[in-house]
Amino acid sequence: MDYASNALYHLIRARAGTKMLNQAESIIMYDQASYYLDESCLNMSSEVFKKFEADYPPFPETPMGSISLDEIQQMNEKELQDLPWIYVFMLQTLANDAASNLLTQKLAASPAAAWRIPLPEGIAPADAFKHTYAEWLYVNPWIESFAVWANAEPLTYDNYISDEDPITV
Repeated sequence: MDYASNALYHLIRARAGTKMLNQAESIIMYDQASYYLDESCLNMSSEVFKKFEADYPPFPETPMGSISLDEIQQMNEKELQDLPWIYVFMLQTLANDAASNLLTQKLAASPAAAWRIPLPEGIAPADAFKHTYAEWLYVNPWIESFAVWANAEPLTYDNYISDEDPITV
């Protein structure tokens, strides 16, 4: 989906800070890579990973900001509904204390509430992203091995055959 016209998407990205933004975008990338792996498109999954690494290189961490009550009041319902699922948890984390209750109400009233997974009982909205990211990593243990594989040198005849390998014809 193209989010170029979604002002809420851009507001969240502007306030997220580099660490949160990179983590959220990595989830989106891994979801795409998983789709390609399921479809046996290994090259495409590797390309998605390499594009992510090029678009989000490691750089100095910038702090996250917050989203105010006024900004929450002005949110467009359609934009809220169209956010990637991980961005909803970013929004909950970024909403300042005054905005948090209104945001919770807007999220509950959104048509997307039917398919969005709510925060577990006892998790504060300010911890929404941190909890969700950790949970996502926990249920996706393949991520670490995928990253190693995606960064590996492509397998060719020259780097596959070695002097120690017996070659039989």
